[in-house]
Amino acid sequence: MRKRILAVVIAVLCCLSLVMGVAASDGSYIVVNGNAVELSRAPVTIGGRKMVPIRAVAEAMRCEVGWDAELQAAIISNGEVSLSLRIDHVDMKVTDANGEYTVMMDVPPILIDGTTYLPLRVVVEALGGSVYWDGDSGVTYIDYPAKTEEVAEETFTSNHNPSAHTFYFQNEARFNLPYNGSGYCWVCSYAMVLTDVMGYPITPVDVAAVNSSNGANGNYCYHAQIVSTFGAKFVPAVDPSSPYYRDYNVWFGLTYLNTPDEQSAINALKEALDRNPAGVLVRFEGFSPHTIVAIGYEGNTIYFNEPMPCGYGYSESSIYQSVTFDQTHPGGYCGFGLKDMTAIQAIARQ
Repeated sequence: MRKRILAVVIAVLCCLSLVMGVAASDGSYIVVNGNAVELSRAPVTIGGRKMVPIRAVAEAMRCEVGWDAELQAAIISNGEVSLSLRIDHVDMKVTDANGEYTVMMDVPPILIDGTTYLPLRVVVEALGGSVYWDGDSGVTYIDYPAKTEEVAEETFTSNHNPSAHTFYFQNEARFNLPYNGSGYCWVCSYAMVLTDVMGYPITPVDVAAVNSSNGANGNYCYHAQIVSTFGAKFVPAVDPSSPYYRDYNVWFGLTYLNTPDEQSAINALKEALDRNPAGVLVRFEGFSPHTIVAIGYEGNTIYFNEPMPCGYGYSESSIYQSVTFDQTHPGGYCGFGLKDMTAIQAIARQ
């Protein structure tokens, strides 16, 4: 199953690299649990082993990184396993529940222009992860299981509480969006979720400005640039091990779901909201592409913030905040069911 998922992700990345004019093989990033992690410097290969500036990768794996000046050693710990790797030495000290022991490496850590490079695979595997390198795309993937206590900290009960969520309406006069906000559903949805994730006001005008700064209309979404501008990142909306998970697009943050019927779609959204209580963006394609925000649920009823007036005329009085799906544009105007959602997006702080 994991190989199939990785193969799909690789195909998506390769296609995107052609569309965006970016070479996937430049080695500037590594994918950790579905998230692209930029490296401070390009990797190097020594003795057939890939050596990388390890800090960004280790932190993406929720590990602490330190430096022992006396030993000239990098110290990496995930709370259960601690590694000590000395510059120019092939013996790695490992401390875990079994005590302290030594692992001999093929190549030693090195310093290049003041940056510490460590052998990627041996470090990741010693910490309990796995590494997969795709030779065609040049992309390295790391699968690193979250610790039990971390999962517990991130699991919430998603009660329906409208006052806990920001709402923006496409036609709000204070924003003065072009064409009464027509076409700005994704922009408004981003602004709603980003505000609640980051804890400070981010308006549709702010999001539209990111699009405009990249040379496009304000409603054309530069997804990765939008979230990074405001100190956020995309994360998979449901766990990759979930029965509702089908695929994940790293660059656009789109989680594609396996939801053949309405109940599975409801269950998937409930799982996504438990993991992402600030809300998740829900995208519908078809003859009327549209994005809304799921903000909570009660039983099997999912509630949404609908940024547009559902096709019934742009009026300040037609505000659809905290409504059931049949009151949204996809459900009430287009006749879609929840199972017809194309993908969902979740955002977290960097």
